[in-house]
Amino acid sequence: MKSSKKNRLNVIEQAIRDANAYALEHCGVPLNKMPEYFLGVEIGKRMIQEFDNFNVRFEMSVKQLMAQAKIESAEDESYRENGRFDLVLLTKRYGIPAHVIEIKRGVKTDSMLSDIKRLANICRYSQAGARLETNYFVTITKRSSTVVAERSKVLLAKSAETGCLDNITIHTPRVFNLDTPDGNSVTAAIYEVTYQYN
Repeated sequence: MKSSKKNRLNVIEQAIRDANAYALEHCGVPLNKMPEYFLGVEIGKRMIQEFDNFNVRFEMSVKQLMAQAKIESAEDESYRENGRFDLVLLTKRYGIPAHVIEIKRGVKTDSMLSDIKRLANICRYSQAGARLETNYFVTITKRSSTVVAERSKVLLAKSAETGCLDNITIHTPRVFNLDTPDGNSVTAAIYEVTYQYN
């Protein structure tokens, strides 16, 4: 399968649905009760199964990603060069970072904004035309789909005060519900984060 925006979103969604089904059947809990790392592994496995041009790296350090992508250090302290990214897709041929996927249980604005700022900085400091201009943020929460869908507007409004997401677009998320044993829905969302050059 070709790695396109639509195909990547479809694969991430299917990985989330399959991870939830596995968690329900084998662990007795819905996906929002599982560790974030579990979902990262499931998404990574599905990515390399569906696309033949990717390898994956889990918990890749920001410094290592920057070095491999030839990204110069940013002066912004919030860049957190000591941090790690949940999942990084690497080009199979050259091992160059192509896309970053961050995973979060819950939709607390400040927590989401912190992680999205890191994704935004990777987008921002990538070379024009690089694949790292597009990255992904995945959330799993018990909050309603309406709250989750509106979260990108809240994030952009809050970031406008500091300018931390200048030229960054948080696209309308792909939002869908997952089943739970008690019949209550868990909401999943995939946010695409891209940088727009002037």
